[in-house]
Amino acid sequence: MESTIIVCAICKTQNPLNVDTCINCGEPVAVAKADNLIGSLFNNKYQIERKLGIGGMGTVYLASQQPLNRVCVLKLLNKDVLSDPANSKRFKREAEMSSKIWHPNAVQIYDFDNAAPKPGEDEGAPFIAMEYIDGRPLSKIIKSEFPFEDSRIIRIFTQLCDVLAAGHKLGIVHRDLKPDNIMVLDLPTEKDFVKLLDFGLAKFAEPGEGQTEITQAGWALGTPKYMAPEQCRGQAISAQTDVYALGVLLYYMMAGVLPFEGDSVAALMVKHTMEKPVPPSRRARSDAINPELERIALWAMEKKLEERLPSVKEFKRSLDRILDSTGATGVDTGAFGTIGDLIGDTAGILAVDGGTESREAVVAVIDLVSEDVPDSPEAILSCVGKASDALMEYDVRPERAGELRLKVAFGLDGIHGDEGEKAIRACRNLMSVIPYASIAIHGGIVEVRSGSVQSCAVVDLAERLALAAPAGQILITEDGGRNANIPGLRAIAPYRYKGERKPIRMFELDMRVDLDKVDETATTAPNPIQEEDWPLVGRDELMHRLVGFADDALNRKGLAALMCGTSGMGKTRCLRELRSARPNMQWIFVSARSRDALRKLFRDLGQENFKPEHQHIVQWALGELTDGYIDLGPDELVRGALVALRECVENLVKQKPIGILIDDIDSGDSLLRATSQGIIEDATRVGSLVLMTSRPLRTTPQGMSRIDIPALLLDDCYKLANSIDSDNAIPAQLMRVAGGVPAAVVHLSHAAKEGLIKSDSQFESTGDGSRLRPVYEAWLDAVPKNVRASLGVTAALGSLVDPDVLEKVAQAIVPTPALTNELVHRGMLVRDPTSSRVRFSSKLEAEVAYARLSRGHRSTVHRQAALVLAQKGIDPDVVAEHFEKAGDTSEALDKYREGTNVYAERKERHRLVHCYRKACALALDLPGEESRFVEDVLALIPMLLEAGKVGDVETLIEKAEDAAKTVGEPRLKVQVTAQRVQLMISQNLFQEAGPILNDALAKARELRDGSLLSDLLAQAAEVAERDGRVEAAIKYLSTALELSGRVNNQQSRNQAVGHLGSLGRILFRASQFEKAQATFRQQQEAARKINNRMEEGRALVNEAAVLQSREQYDSALERLSIGLDVSRSVGDLLTVSKAQHNTAHIYARRGDANLARKGFEESLHTARSIRWREGVAMNHAWLKKVSSGSS
Repeated sequence: MESTIIVCAICKTQNPLNVDTCINCGEPVAVAKADNLIGSLFNNKYQIERKLGIGGMGTVYLASQQPLNRVCVLKLLNKDVLSDPANSKRFKREAEMSSKIWHPNAVQIYDFDNAAPKPGEDEGAPFIAMEYIDGRPLSKIIKSEFPFEDSRIIRIFTQLCDVLAAGHKLGIVHRDLKPDNIMVLDLPTEKDFVKLLDFGLAKFAEPGEGQTEITQAGWALGTPKYMAPEQCRGQAISAQTDVYALGVLLYYMMAGVLPFEGDSVAALMVKHTMEKPVPPSRRARSDAINPELERIALWAMEKKLEERLPSVKEFKRSLDRILDSTGATGVDTGAFGTIGDLIGDTAGILAVDGGTESREAVVAVIDLVSEDVPDSPEAILSCVGKASDALMEYDVRPERAGELRLKVAFGLDGIHGDEGEKAIRACRNLMSVIPYASIAIHGGIVEVRSGSVQSCAVVDLAERLALAAPAGQILITEDGGRNANIPGLRAIAPYRYKGERKPIRMFELDMRVDLDKVDETATTAPNPIQEEDWPLVGRDELMHRLVGFADDALNRKGLAALMCGTSGMGKTRCLRELRSARPNMQWIFVSARSRDALRKLFRDLGQENFKPEHQHIVQWALGELTDGYIDLGPDELVRGALVALRECVENLVKQKPIGILIDDIDSGDSLLRATSQGIIEDATRVGSLVLMTSRPLRTTPQGMSRIDIPALLLDDCYKLANSIDSDNAIPAQLMRVAGGVPAAVVHLSHAAKEGLIKSDSQFESTGDGSRLRPVYEAWLDAVPKNVRASLGVTAALGSLVDPDVLEKVAQAIVPTPALTNELVHRGMLVRDPTSSRVRFSSKLEAEVAYARLSRGHRSTVHRQAALVLAQKGIDPDVVAEHFEKAGDTSEALDKYREGTNVYAERKERHRLVHCYRKACALALDLPGEESRFVEDVLALIPMLLEAGKVGDVETLIEKAEDAAKTVGEPRLKVQVTAQRVQLMISQNLFQEAGPILNDALAKARELRDGSLLSDLLAQAAEVAERDGRVEAAIKYLSTALELSGRVNNQQSRNQAVGHLGSLGRILFRASQFEKAQATFRQQQEAARKINNRMEEGRALVNEAAVLQSREQYDSALERLSIGLDVSRSVGDLLTVSKAQHNTAHIYARRGDANLARKGFEESLHTARSIRWREGVAMNHAWLKKVSSGSS
C-alpha cells in the first residue's frame, strides 16, 4: 500500500498523516501521496529534488536545470484538470504573461513546454520552469512581524508599483494581488526585496486580435478579500483593478486587519461593491497610522473608477511625496525608471476623514430580500447593481445597510425643499427594475461621517419600516415626503415608534399612478413667474412654420423635425402653442425627462390600438410585466417595441391625423430614443407629424429636419420685458445678461419690477440677493456646457483671472473649455483695463457661476488651480487657499508653511501672520501634526502680542498646551509655558506670572537647555523690573546674554540681539541714559553683523528716544530718520508708527505745530493699518493737544 505524507507548502516540513496544520510553522497543510517524480530527471532536463506545494491547477517542485545546474521551480499542470482545455489555456497564459514582464521584481520564466508523452498518451502535461525565490511570503511576515514602520511599508509598495507598472505598460493586469503572491527576501545589498508571483489570473486589459477571455462570462476571478468592485460584478477590468487590490493590501499592512470581512463569498463581494471602508486609524491594532498612507489606501479603494487613484505610477508618486516630506529611506528604483515614471496626469488627493456631524436629510432604505433572488454571488450582485444604477440616476450614492439592504440620503449637500419628492421619484424608478423591493422613506437629523450616513434614529426607523413593508411597496413618513407634490400618495394607519407619545403619520404610494401626471387637486405655492403667462414674443416666424407642419399632417403629408435651442428658449412653450393652434389633431405629448416617458407614450397611444400580437410588448412597456416574464432578450424587446409603435401609429393615422411631440429627447434614455426611431422613419410614409425638442446637437438624427431656435432680438427682449413691467426700464447694458433668452428676460424683468435693479447697471441685493439668482441661472442654462464650466472656473480663481491659468484649469473638468476671447465676446467676462486679466462685471454673476459647479468639480478646479498656480510660481498662500478649498488639507498646510518662510524673508508681516494662522488652524485637525502645530504657535504668538491680539493668543496657548501634552516633549511644554508667561506679562499680571515662571525655569535647568533658559531669564528680568527690582532685572538679562553667547549659531545670535534691546529699555526706564544709549548702539552693531534689519531699526528708534529724553533733538531726528528707513524696508510697521510719533513729538516740543500734526497723522494712519489700538489712542490725544495749542 502506498504510504502518504503531509508536506507543508510554506516551510517544506514533512508532517504526520493525522495533522491539519504544520508542526513547524502552524500553516494549514494538505495530504499528498508520495511522489515518484522526486529524485527523477524530468523531461531529460530537470532534476526534481522535492515538492514545494500543490496549487489549484498544478504541483510545484524544486528542481535543478541540467546541464546548467541552475536551481529553479518547476510547475506541472495536474492530471485531473487536463480534461478541461480551458485549464491548459490558462496555464499557458500564465507562462506567456509572466515571460512578457521583464522586471527585477517579477519572477523570471526559464522555460515552458509539454513534457514527453508517456506510453498511450498523445501529449505530455504542460510545465513551466521559473526562477526560484528563497524568501518568505508577505502573508507570513504580516502575521509575525506586525506592526511595520512607514519606511518599510513604502519600501515594499514602491517595488510592487514598479513591477505592476511594467505589466500595465504591456496591457497586462495581475488581478490576484494578495500577500500569498508576494515573496520578500533579504539580499546582501538590499532588505525586503520583493518578487511578485502567480500571473495565473493575469489578463490583457483590452483583448486584442487573437486574444480571448478564457473565464466564464460574468464569473469573477480573483481572491475575494482583495477584489475590486468591477471584479466582483464580473465587469471589465483595468489597471485600476490592481490599484484597488494594492489599497486593500496597504490597509492590511497598516491596520493589521482587512477592510472587509464576511461570512460568505457573496457577503464579502457585496461589501467590496457597496460598503465604504472604515479608515485604518479607527480599526488599527497599532497606535501609529500615518495619515498620508491612510489617505492613499482609501483613495485606492474608491468604488468608482473615476474617483479611484488613477494608476500604480500615481500610487508610487504619492508614496514618494511621503518620502520627500519625512526623509524616510525607500528603494532606489532609478535603474528601472523611465520618463513615463516622471510624467503623468495630475491627480487629486482626497481629504483626511473628519469627525461626525449632524445634517438634515431624507433617507430611503431599500430592502432587496426576496425569494426571487437566487442565493448566489452573481445574482446578489446583479440585484444590488441594478438598484445602485437606478438610484445613481438621481445623483445620489447608495450605501450598504445590510446583507441585501441599501440606504441612500437626499439633501446631504444642502436642503432645497425637494428632497422628499426626489426620494420618492428615485425609489419609484428603482421599483421599475426591481419590482419586489420593499422601501421606506423617512426624514430628519442624521449623523454623517466622511459623507456616509451613520446609524441613527432616522435610519433605524426607515429600516424598521422597510422590513415591515410588503414586497413591491413604498412607505413614506410625513417627514420623509415633506413638500412632495406627487400624485398617488395615500394616508395609511399611523406608526408608533419606540413608545413616542405622538404617532408618525404614514403614507403609501399607489404604484399604478403615473408620477408625471399633473395632480389637478394638488395645492402648491403659486410661482410668480409661470411660463404660460409670458407673451410669446419674437416667435411668429417659428410658429408659422410649425403650424404649417401641422396643416400638412392634416392633409396626410407627414414630417419628422427636431427643434433645437438652449434651455429657456421656449421650446416647450412652442409645442404647447402648437397644440392650442390645431386642436383638431390627435396630439401625443411626452416629456423625455420623465423616468416613465416610454410608458406614457404607449399609454397615451392607447393599449387597444396595438395589434393583439404586440400586447405582451405593450404590457411590458406599461410596467405590467417585467423582463423576467417575457422570453425575449433586451435587443428583441427594443425591436418588438419599435415594430409595435410603428404599426400602432400607422393604424391611428388612418383614423385621424396624429402629431407626436417628444420634449427634451436629448434627456431621454436609450430605450426611448431607440423605439422612437421607427416613428421618425415612418413619418413621411404614413403621414404623421413627429416633433421633438432638444438642446443644440452637433448632428441631426437621420430622417429629421432641423429647426434652430434663435435668440430674441433686442427689440423683442424689451417687448417681452415691457409686457411684464412697463414702469421700470432695464438699462441696455444689463439686457446683455439675458442673452436673448426669453426665460432670462422674464426673470430680469421681475427683478426690475421688484426694485432690485438700479440705474447704474449693477444689480443690488437690497436685502434679498437670492431673488436675483434666477436671472443669472437662466443665463447660465442658455450657454453651452463648456462655457458654463469655464465661467465656474473663473469664479473659483478669484476676482482677476489670468486667461492662461483659466484655460489650463478649466481643462480639468471639460475637455474643450471656452477660450477667454469667446467669454469676453459673449459679454460674460470683461477685460481689466489695467492688466491682461479678466473678471466678472458683478459679484453676483461670479457667485452664481461658482454655485453651479458641483462639489466634485469645485474640488477638482481648486486642486488643478493650485497645481497650475504653483507651477507658475504664484505666492504660496494663494496656492494653499486653493488646496484648502479642494479639501487637500495636508497640501494646503505645506503651502502655508512655505509661505511663512517666503514672507519672513520678504518681511511681509501681514501675510506672514496670515500663513501662520492658517497653518495652525489646519495642523490642529491633522493627526501627527501636534509637534509642528506647537512650533507654529510659538512663532505666531509674539507677532499677535505685538498687534494686541490677546484673546487670540489665549486660545492658541490653550490648544498648544494640549498638543504639547500629546507630544510629550518636555522642551515643547516649557516653551508653551514661556508664552503663557509672556501673555500674563502683557496683561500686567506679574504676581500671577511669578510662580509659573519659576517652575518653567526649574524645568529648563533640568533640561540643561541654555537657549530656553536664556529666554526665560529675559522674562524674569521683565517681571523683576515691573516689581521695582531693577538691579535683579539687569542681572537676569546679563546672565541671559552670557548663555546666548555660549552657543555660536544664528538662533543664539538673534536671541542675544533681542536681549540687548530688553536690557537697553530697562536701563532707559531706570534713567541710566548713557548705559542705555551704549547698549542700543551695541544692539545695532550686533544686528548689522547678522543682518537682522528689524532689530537694527528698533535699536535706532530706541537710541533716538534716549537722545530725545536728553533733549538732543537734532541727533534724535537723525537716528529716527535712519530707523524709519530701515523699519519701512522690512515692513516693521509697529516700529514705523512709533518712530513717526516720536518725530512728531519732537516737532511739538519745538513748537512746529504743522510738522507735529503731520507726523501724528502719519503715525495714526500707520497704527490704524496694523490695528495698534494704543498707538491710535496716543496719536489722537496728541493731535487734540496740537490743535488746541497746549503742546
